[in-house]
Parts: sequence; structure tokens; C-alpha cells
Amino acid sequence: MPMQVLRFDRFELQPRERRLLVEGAPAALGARAFDLLLALVARPGELVTKGELLDTVWPGLVVEEANLTVQVSSLRKVLGGELIATIPGRGYRFTGRPEAVPEASPAMASPASAATEATGAAAAQTPAPGVAPSASAPPPGPTLIGRDEDLARLSAALQRPGCVTLIGPAGVGKTSLARALAAAAEGGAVWVDLAPLTDAAQVTAAVARALDVATPPVGANVGGGDGGAAGGVGAAGAAAAAGVAGAAGAAGAAGAAGAAGAAGAAGAAGVSANTAATLLRALRGRLLVLDNAEHLVDAAAALAAALLAADPALRLLVTSQLPLAVAGEHVHRIEPLALPLDSDALDLHRGAVALFVERARAADHRFHAGEEQLPLLRDICRRLDGLPLALEMAAARVPALGLVGLARALERPVALLNAGRRDAAARHRTLQAALDWSYGLLAPDEQRLYRACGVFSGGFTLELLVAVAAVPEQGAGPGAAPVDGRVGMGTQAGPPAAVAEEQRWAVIDTLAQLIDRSLVATDAGDPPRYRLLETMRADAQRRLAATGDEAALRSRHAQALHGLAQRAAAPAAGDVERAPALAEHDNLREAIAWALPRMPQLAVELAVYVSHLATFTAWRLEALGWLEACEAAVEGGTLPPSLRARWWSQRARQWLMSRDLHARAMAEHVCGLFSALGDDLGEFTARSYIVRASSVASDDLEGHVATMRTLFARHPEWPPAQELLLAGTEATLCLLRADYEGLLRHRLREQELARALDNQGMADAAETNIVSALQHLGRHEETLPRSRALLARLADPQSANAAYAWNGLLESLLRLRRFDEFRAAAPAAARVLRRHGLPYIADQYALVLALEGRAEAAARMVGHARRAFAQCGKAVEETTAGNLVEAERLARQVLDAATFAACEAEGRDLDDAAADRMVLGPDSEPVNESAAPERRARRRRI
Repeated sequence: MPMQVLRFDRFELQPRERRLLVEGAPAALGARAFDLLLALVARPGELVTKGELLDTVWPGLVVEEANLTVQVSSLRKVLGGELIATIPGRGYRFTGRPEAVPEASPAMASPASAATEATGAAAAQTPAPGVAPSASAPPPGPTLIGRDEDLARLSAALQRPGCVTLIGPAGVGKTSLARALAAAAEGGAVWVDLAPLTDAAQVTAAVARALDVATPPVGANVGGGDGGAAGGVGAAGAAAAAGVAGAAGAAGAAGAAGAAGAAGAAGAAGVSANTAATLLRALRGRLLVLDNAEHLVDAAAALAAALLAADPALRLLVTSQLPLAVAGEHVHRIEPLALPLDSDALDLHRGAVALFVERARAADHRFHAGEEQLPLLRDICRRLDGLPLALEMAAARVPALGLVGLARALERPVALLNAGRRDAAARHRTLQAALDWSYGLLAPDEQRLYRACGVFSGGFTLELLVAVAAVPEQGAGPGAAPVDGRVGMGTQAGPPAAVAEEQRWAVIDTLAQLIDRSLVATDAGDPPRYRLLETMRADAQRRLAATGDEAALRSRHAQALHGLAQRAAAPAAGDVERAPALAEHDNLREAIAWALPRMPQLAVELAVYVSHLATFTAWRLEALGWLEACEAAVEGGTLPPSLRARWWSQRARQWLMSRDLHARAMAEHVCGLFSALGDDLGEFTARSYIVRASSVASDDLEGHVATMRTLFARHPEWPPAQELLLAGTEATLCLLRADYEGLLRHRLREQELARALDNQGMADAAETNIVSALQHLGRHEETLPRSRALLARLADPQSANAAYAWNGLLESLLRLRRFDEFRAAAPAAARVLRRHGLPYIADQYALVLALEGRAEAAARMVGHARRAFAQCGKAVEETTAGNLVEAERLARQVLDAATFAACEAEGRDLDDAAADRMVLGPDSEPVNESAAPERRARRRRI
């Protein structure tokens, strides 16, 4: 802990005096709040986890997280909301910049009292009473699949005294695990299902009924028999004395917490010391199981605290969507079943696929699962997030739909998953029933935020959620405000300026509640990403559509993504600025698709930004598809001419990247558009595209480069990125002139500039161009370490840069006649090249076969390669053309004209798999394309 005096903003922190000055005046701050502030200030700018803060501020005590929330709120009342940032589900970060200053006084203040502080909110409201049902012995459940490790871990935990609580989202299998553990419990188990109960007062009675013992009537004053403990809360008081702070749990049905709530729940449950002793005698050392405690968590926590205080050797198993937060509790979060990787073989004993297959076979004994079904099985299990209940519901549909039909039907997962087991509890008979149960436990503000989370695809960051769900209007709840859909160029997004700070914190605190309730998942990153499981997301979307708020939230979603992409695509943006936008692939897709018919200008701007950003990613072609989808809006005549020109420019750039035969014509069209607008920067860029899309040197290309030099000299204010573009254009002109030394010089300069701009994608692209320049100079040995090093360091092994790096590696191995290494690298190379619609490996295959003396096979491969280039609409570059010419020359030395022509014609009918087998061998593993082939752009007259 810091002991020197620290100043930040308008505050002075004096640790020795345990005093905080606000503009020179002492602030009223409790002892725990002061300790919390010290812990945060000691690590400015760092995430301090909740666990670390609880250990520091409450050393040696077991307290609930609600106490931490209360103290943070107290600090924010003094400091304001900006200096302590919440990282939902993780902890807090101090955002100020404390500076050490000479201490104002050597005097030492007396230590703060260690007395217990108030913990905050009032007790949860009690639902209307119902009839407390009898509880029975643990019911048998279906065979568990994929839970061996969980069972072993939990069985070991239950060997020790205390409370083991299983938490997790609805449908994850908490009850099924508890059934299996109860069935295997040494000495037996007593099962109490709390789901049917509607009143906290019924909890103790339900346990008593399961044990077949009588308890005093609920509400009776039984304190006299417990040494004067009034109201039946003597055991709860004993638990508090043992170090339980706020045994009520982190949240109740209305989200309340704290010591007062615990006491109230304990009294309502009638947990006197006599009652606890009666229950424990009847239990006789057996495992007590409380199933589905989330809606009565305060009463369950009070009962658990009383029983554990009376008998520390008690073994208690609880299932809930959130912890009880009592002393002696061990919380185990149950995760969905493991999802298979693309490289995994079929495993029918573990994970999500195994459960799905077993349940599908139970539904239809004819169902067969082999390696050929594995891709579909992977897809289905991933769409359902490995959630056991969802997998079981989906498997029940296999007899009617089959695997292919099921995969298609999962476009609407909640509508599909209403089949289930009639022998299950009502809330588990269908996935929708489980989701309705969880949703019904949420407070209104939690329900609003849950619905708002439905607009996100692929997860979200905290800042994106605040931008979408924080409400600018006074007094509105998260996600309730209408939004004007008219957005012009330069629209900025992020949290709107009008959003009050309290609204921002309301969203953050409510998100933390959804995380605690296992409705929102969080990853381990820093900063973390959050997401709804897909089945929950579909449920949230359905509920959102029913409220009338969907259009407002999706408009804010699109605007937030627009601002994020605009900042990332700025000329001066580096990798740090681009990374947040590139992480939002799924959200960007949804935002463009939603906005295009409703907010076309925003959609076109967003598609332009995103296509530019995605140039060196594995999803470049998908982003190009989003750009192409905007063509009708661009040609509709309502967009600003400058935006239309930018759209055409980005389209030309992407066609150029794809080596499209029509790229030059499009670049010339773009040049005319910018010239008419008097846009020098746009014209500069378009002239570069014209040169780079050309295949032969000419005087007009010299003219384009000369004009670019003039424009660059005229505009010293242009960003450095334009110098990089000029260097690349100069390199292309050298290539067309066969000036390979000049080519290498400009490529090296290109890479130097890219690194100075902190643009790793451009620097890696320049490296592939340097390899090509060295190959033109015949320096193939030098290229091998460069290509291999690039492939090893690429963050995305499926990116466009990876495709060109593989192409360069294969070309050098081919030229060096290192055919074994060529064949070893070819499968991985082919996957990435075909993902990007690049058929270059076909010409290399042809030359390998010709050099090995396999003339007929070489002739067939020449036919295959020419058809592949023609189908993709790619320009045949100098190296590719040289490979095909050399392969044909060698084949014709062996074959007569008729035989060559016949073989070439046969080759035009070869598919990629047959071409791979011809070169790599008949037993080679199939090279699967990992993405759909490139969408062919619609041609138009330019």
C-alpha cells in the first residue's frame, strides 16, 4: 500500500492520516472505502480483481461481493464516476494519475475502527406464497456424457465439509450433474427442489418435509428456546459472528443483497438454532442437495449459513444461477460442453458432439454418425454453444429433419427447440421454458439490458454496450430511447455525448448482475469481451422485437460500429486503433445488413471503411461482398457524389487485390469521378490503381506516375500513407519495365514506410512483394527464410498476406527443384490460396509434373490451370504465365500435338481435389476449402 501523500485531479490522499482531502477539505469516508481506495490507487491503470480487493479490504473474512459494490458506490459519490472504472465480472481500475507530493503533516491519525459497516441495499421483495411441495430422494437422470472431468472435480470437492454451489446458465446441466453426484454420494443424499416454491418462508419447510420432520410454524417466535435469539435468526447471527458478511447472497429476486436481507430471509425461513439442530439430526450425515436456488437465493443462503454454523462438517450441494455467498461456500461454474476443433477427429465419448449423437440415436436408432457427418455435427454444436439442453432439444428433431435440415432450421434456434422430454421438470422440458424461467427472475432494468444484448453478434465490448444501451433521455431505462436514423458523413459513434454518467454506470452495474446470473459470458481477455450464448441471443432478440425498441437499439448499434470503423480506417490509424474494429467482424456484418435498407448512407460509409480495414484479413472477400451489396444504394442517386466516388474507389482496390481482369477499367472510372470532383487525393489514389492493375509498360503509365509525383509535391499536408502508396506504384512501374533492382529498392522503401506507420498488415504485404522482387532477380535461396519467417509470425494464418506468402514459398521451392518440400507445404498453401479465390498453385503443379517427366499429367494440369484462371477472372501474371509456358514446352517435347490437346482438354474437367491427388499422391489427405469461393462481382458497363 502507498504511504506517501498522493495527489490526483482535485484530491489529496494522505495514507498515514487515513484522510482524503477534496479541494483541501476532508471528505467523509468510511474505513472500508478508504482501504478500497488505497488498494486501487496503489495500481493505477491496472485491473484489480474483485478477489484481490476482497482479500485486501476484508482480510481474513469471507464476505459477499455486494459489500464491494457498496464501497465503490460510496467512493464514487466523493470522487465522481470517472476515476474508478468497472470491468464487469472482473473487478475495477483506477483511471487517475496519482503523483507523490511532500507530506503535509507528520502527525499520525488514529487507526479507523474495524466495526462492521452497512452493506447497502434492502432485502429482496418476497413473492406471493404458494404451496410448498414435498421433496423426494434424488430422481434418476439420463446418462451424463462429456462430464467425466466435472464429476471427478465435484466429487472431490464434496469429500470436504462445506457448501458446493454449481452455477451456470439455464440448460448447462447443473441439475443433471447434481443428480449424478447425489446418486453417488457416500451415505446417501436428500434432494430438495426449490423451483416450485414462491416464498422464502417455504424453504426450511421444504427441507423439513424432505427429511420427514416437523418444524415450528413459519413466523412463530422461537427465540426463547435458542438462548434469546429473537425472530428465529439466532443461527444466522452465529454465522455472521463466524465471518459471514451479508449471508443473503449477491442478489435476490429483485437484486437485493446485504446483511439486513440475510437476517430477514433467515427469519422468514424460520431458521432458529433449534430448527437447524432438528434438521441436522434428521439429515444424519447425508448430503443435502438444494436444486434451483436462484429465485430464493436469500432464503437458501440464510438456511445454508445457519446449518453450516451449527455443523461445520455438513456437506451441502446447491444448484443456482448465482452463488449464495456464504462462509464455507465453494463455487464451481459449469461451462457448456467442449466444442470440437476443425482438426479434431470424431469423438463419440466426450464433448458436445458425443452428447448430440447419443441423443439423436435415442430418438432414431437408424441415425449414423461418421467422419463424413463431422463438419455438419461441428456446425450444429457450435451454433448451440455446446449447451446440453439445447443439444438434446435439437437432437430430438433429427428424425424429422435430418442433419442438413436441422442445420438450416437453426437459423431460428429458439423457434426450433420446443421439443423435449415429458419426464423433465416443467422448466426443463423445452429450452424456451428454461429461458422463460431465467428471464422471470430478472429485475426490469436487467430484463431491458438482456434484451439489448440481443442486437450484438459475436460478442461485444463494454464500450459498445454502453454506446448502444445507455440512454440519453432523462429517466429512461437502458435500451428504451428512440434514435433518429439519419446519419451523414463523418458521423461519430461511441457513447453519445448526451448520455449522463449515471446512465453509463447503470448499464455497467446491470451488466455485472447479468454476468453474476450466468446470462452473459465473459472471456479472459483484457479488456474482456462479453456475449450471450446463441440460444439466449435468439431469445433476447425475440423479446426485443416484442417491445418495440428494436429499431432504436439497432440504429444505435449501427452508429456505434460506424464510429469505430471510421476511427480505425483513418490514414493515421495504427494497428492499435484498427484492432478493436477488426474484432467486430460479426457485428459489422449485422450492422451493414440492417442499415442498408433503412440508413443507406451510413451503410455505404460503413461498408467502405470495413472493406478497407479487411484487406489483409481472412474475411476480405466477405467484406467485399458487403461492399458489392451496396451497389443499388450507390447508383440510386441519393448519396453524396464524394461518397459514391469513395465506394467505387474501394471497389477498384479490392478487385485489384484479387487480380481481377476488370480492375484497370474500374480504376480509370474512379479516376474520372475524383477528377470531376476536384479531389486530388482521390485522383492520386485512382492513378495508383491504374498503374498497379496494368500488365505491360506503356507511356500512359509513365504519365500517371508523373502526375502522382506532382500531386504529392503539391500537398505536403497529406498523411504519410500516401508516400507509401507512391512507393508501391513506383515499384509496379519498375516491374513492368523489367527493372528488378529498382523494383527491390522501392519494395524495401515500401516496407520501411509501412513500419513507420505502425501498419503491420502493409508491412507484411511489402514482405511478400520483397520476396517476389528477389525471385525476379533469381535470388531464390534468400526468399525461403523470409517466407517461412513471415508465415510463422502472421497473427492470422488465413489472411491474404498468408496466401501470398505461401505462394512465394512454393514458387522458390519449385525453382530450386526441392519437390519434397514443395509437396509438404502444398496442402496448407492450397487451403489459404483457395480461400482467397487465388488459383496460383495450379500453374506450379503443372510445372512440377513437367519437370518430373510426367508429360500427360502436366498437359492435363495446364488445362486445369487455364480453366481455373478463366473461371476466377484473374489476370495471368508474368510468373504464372512463365510457369504454364515452361510446363507446356516440356510436355510438348514428349507428346505429339493431338495427345497434348486431348490431355489438356481432359484437364479442364479436373476439380481441385483431383488436381491435388495428381501431384500429392492418391493417398494424400483432401485439401478442404475453408470458405466459400469468391463472390463474383456483378459486371456493369463503365
